[in-house]
Amino acid sequence: MLHFVSWGSSTYRPVAVAAALVVLLSACTVGAPSSDRSAQPPEASSASSSQSTSAASETTSAPEMSPSSTSPAEPEDSPSEAGDATTADTEGDDTSGDETPKPPVLGKDVSGRLLTTADFFAVPEGWVDGRFNVAGKTALTGVSGELEGCKDEADDETSTVELRLANNFSVLTMTVGQDDDSVSSDSVVTVRATGNGTYREEVKVPFNSTVPFKVDVRGVNALKIQAYKGGTKCDYNKSVHVVMMGMRVQ
Repeated sequence: MLHFVSWGSSTYRPVAVAAALVVLLSACTVGAPSSDRSAQPPEASSASSSQSTSAASETTSAPEMSPSSTSPAEPEDSPSEAGDATTADTEGDDTSGDETPKPPVLGKDVSGRLLTTADFFAVPEGWVDGRFNVAGKTALTGVSGELEGCKDEADDETSTVELRLANNFSVLTMTVGQDDDSVSSDSVVTVRATGNGTYREEVKVPFNSTVPFKVDVRGVNALKIQAYKGGTKCDYNKSVHVVMMGMRVQ
């Protein structure tokens, strides 16, 4: 409602209008919401939103640490390392006996039994135990080896069997012949025995024959038996196989 002020008989409408405007403006000012001074400008708000999103992303992607993962785990041995360790332990404890057995020294307990290459202190390369055909007789048990070249007497290259008797025996006996399968049939085989470096006995054996051989071994520790082929018809390029059968010490 507008009130008009009268001054005497005159009415001053401008004053009344101005007063009404002041009242109206005051009412608008009181009723209007106050401006949000704490609101951030658009740029600041956008930056804040971006930082919040980035922080949330980092929080989501970061793995949670369990109590057991607070310190690095000890590395486990790889299979190869474990295998090496096992192998090393096995090798260190290996008692399978890869070493070559020591040559035997014959005791009195072997007296009277058949001797084989396993009883020899030294045996020429290629000599073997077995059964052989000699002078028309088949499957005779003995020890055989190949003889090559031609010799008139024994030397350092002569095939040599050595027995260590340790002074335990008095006599060695065997029978000597040539294998029927020998390449040469014209050579004469000589078998010679020395005891402690001293000559003891020898025999000469033509093809297709057998000859007994007996050696006095009393007081003998190292007995060497040498075999070689020769004779007037010896062919240097044709070998023979000597056979020592029924070898025994008593």
